[in-house]
Amino acid sequence: MWKKILTMSLVLVMVLSFTACAKPAPAPAPAPTPAPAPIPSPPRVDDQTLDMLSPVCRGQGVEQAAPYTGGPPHRLVSLDSDGNAHPWIKEIPEDWCPSSLNDVELVLVVGEEKEKLVQTCEYEGGPDIKRYRYSMDVELREAKSGETVSCTIIYGTMPRPCEKIEEVALTRVQGSPVSFTQLQRWLERYVMDKEKVATPDTATILTLAVVVPGWSDVETVAALGELPHTIIGLTSTEIEQCTLDEAAGIEDNLLGPYGFDYTPTLMLASEALRALEVGLSDCAFIWAKHPWQPLQDGDYRFLSLSADARVLASDGWDNVEPAVIPANTYRNQPEDVMTVGMYR
Repeated sequence: MWKKILTMSLVLVMVLSFTACAKPAPAPAPAPTPAPAPIPSPPRVDDQTLDMLSPVCRGQGVEQAAPYTGGPPHRLVSLDSDGNAHPWIKEIPEDWCPSSLNDVELVLVVGEEKEKLVQTCEYEGGPDIKRYRYSMDVELREAKSGETVSCTIIYGTMPRPCEKIEEVALTRVQGSPVSFTQLQRWLERYVMDKEKVATPDTATILTLAVVVPGWSDVETVAALGELPHTIIGLTSTEIEQCTLDEAAGIEDNLLGPYGFDYTPTLMLASEALRALEVGLSDCAFIWAKHPWQPLQDGDYRFLSLSADARVLASDGWDNVEPAVIPANTYRNQPEDVMTVGMYR
């Protein structure tokens, strides 16, 4: 009897145990939220349309294209100098893209990427190291007339400086290639009718002063190229704001339109003025807040940059814009000096 009762009790305990350990039935999964319908991208022109626009690269207009008038965006395509589609055509923002030939106002003509020798670093016991920087000529033409709207040179970044000790096998260093991102800012003024930012207050930024000694015969920046060997001292009064290596890159943009070779020498601001005085350099490019007292104390003249040089420098560097050193900021400076400034 006790065995039977015990057996029944054990069975009952096991049933209750299984009941207690049973997992509750899972709740039904919520219905999935339907994904929003994708926004269709505006159609881009086809290969046949690009072929019809090829003559624009040679200065010939396409009658069916749209005139470069009205409000933005002024839609464009990108071709290489031979009239074929350039890879950057895929990077043009969608709202800048035309949907047909009748929608095309501008043709961006992109030249081949070139490399320029910036510096040759000489070493004892090993090969020289050459520093190269990439650049690319670009031209913007009206599709309907074939006429040039604007042109410029876009530069890649400066190569890193040479170190005192390098690997023996190293013979070259180069900056990064030119990218569409660098070009896009220049294009905005023509595609979106964006004007340059108004000339900033020279007291709140570092403004470039192109300085020659008072006794120098040089009257313009272009005249520096007529010297037997042009040496330019590059400097900044605030190294943390404008590193000397960055300054060298900006000056390379500034002097590009003038087309002459020069030797950049990186130095401290005080050394740059001393080099002018003793004839060790022909010109000093000084980034400073103006008026800067050492320039007040000496006998110097200030050279204005050409409009092309100012535009090229501001296009190639995000924090650089055209600027002015107002007349009479310094003695022997009766007129405004047209230059560029670097934002903080």
